Amino acid sequence: MAGFLYYLSGVHSPVSSQGDGLAKLGLAYALGAGVSCVNVNGGPDAHAGMIVADTRRLGNKACGYYPGEQSWRKLPPGCLEPRQEETAVWVGFYTNDRPTAEDLLRPDALRGELLVLGDQRQPGWQIPILRSVVADPITDEVSLVPAVPIVAGVDEEGRWQVAQVAARYRAAWAIALAWCDTKAAVEFGQEDEYGNAMGSFDFEGLLDSAAAVLAVNYAVGKIEIDALGLFDTASPRKILDAATDWQAFSNWFKKKLSLAAMEPLATPSPAPVGSDSCDGSAASTLVMPQPSASG
Repeated sequence: MAGFLYYLSGVHSPVSSQGDGLAKLGLAYALGAGVSCVNVNGGPDAHAGMIVADTRRLGNKACGYYPGEQSWRKLPPGCLEPRQEETAVWVGFYTNDRPTAEDLLRPDALRGELLVLGDQRQPGWQIPILRSVVADPITDEVSLVPAVPIVAGVDEEGRWQVAQVAARYRAAWAIALAWCDTKAAVEFGQEDEYGNAMGSFDFEGLLDSAAAVLAVNYAVGKIEIDALGLFDTASPRKILDAATDWQAFSNWFKKKLSLAAMEPLATPSPAPVGSDSCDGSAASTLVMPQPSASG
């Protein structure tokens, strides 16, 4: 096994996984219940500080600073949330034992599709399916079914109903909605009132979105993804397509378009951008309304 280590410059008191200690440092995404802390007199910045790591992932490797065996990089403050200005944080790993997908998989990971990313390691990374395309064998219409945990609520009549996506998954859910809007606009040629193509993710937005989806199942952020070389040219789009079951929806829609060419009155229309497309709220072909991502 292998895992990442984190050096906290100038920190000398142990960091507990209980309470908000990790959250204040912006490392709650990376470290779980089995946190080990070791004081060092000379870290990657040649100052005193503390090395912290998740011992469940380190295996037989020591939690400590061993410069001849490890690779280290200082985290840009903007890579952590909340942004770290006072405490300099470094991330490291054993150079000859880089963490793998198996090492970094969260214990409560969502089911998903295995994709080989930029590291080229088999069998790949388990990309969470945030919602699935389910076709009705009789009508050939599709439902887009949420695959993330949903929280139930009580309406004004005291009846149970599906309320919203569980808090932990709302950011990823919002990304899924935005990606479907973008893909529908680009792939199916939607235009705005001026005839311009609609739907785009800028470079930063694309990579940030793919990183957030990958982090649903893995203890990674920007800097860990960079250290492992996961994002080659194709990987971010592959991640977002897999998370939204896009290929299944695209295949279904193209089939409908093909049939519509023979029956013009039956031409389907993709849901308009910005209307929670692909969730059943705007297009008659999408029959399952989805819960809100807000709340």
